[in-house]
Amino acid sequence: MKRLSALFLLGALASPAAAQYCDSSNSCFFPPGPCAYLGTGFVTFSNGWQLTYLDFENSLDCDPLPPLGGSTNQADHSTFVLKLVNGGSTAQASGNALMTMHLFGVPPSVNPREVDLELLALDLTGSFPAGMMLRESPTLASPGHMQQTDLGSGTYHVTSFFDVFFELSLDGGQSWSPASSAAHTVLSPAAPLPARPATWGSVKAAYR
Repeated sequence: MKRLSALFLLGALASPAAAQYCDSSNSCFFPPGPCAYLGTGFVTFSNGWQLTYLDFENSLDCDPLPPLGGSTNQADHSTFVLKLVNGGSTAQASGNALMTMHLFGVPPSVNPREVDLELLALDLTGSFPAGMMLRESPTLASPGHMQQTDLGSGTYHVTSFFDVFFELSLDGGQSWSPASSAAHTVLSPAAPLPARPATWGSVKAAYR
């Protein structure tokens, strides 16, 4: 279980454009540049706070999909911006995020390539109000999916999403309040694809 001190732009949470793709000039899992994982709805915690804005952006890394079949773990660095509200109270945070995911059975040569995913860990470092921390649930699976289409000449269309279960702490990690539902985060401007359950959860237990 990893402690997160601050995060993969939720615009109340913002809705990305539908039926579009995130274009990449390389075979990147999380393309750098204008691509971002955006939240698509409110997330309410059991302590009354709501996560209303969430944004993960990748400006540096280009981690390609593994070229061969099989499952693997992969880590991506990004920056994050988020906002939480509780009545008249507002909390904002920003900083760096390290997201570790599991890729199930990456096909070596199929086009488009489709891969089931699970977010295993999300480490956040940045600015939070005193005592406030956010983490990905250490017990609930956060599944996802990715499709990558090779258009030729080094150009790719990428769609991807995760359904992330968050927990919020107001006392520096001594106690945690779970969210009532998962935060649906979509690689913008790509449209989300339906999840296809694999062995989510069992993988988290193995790698935590």
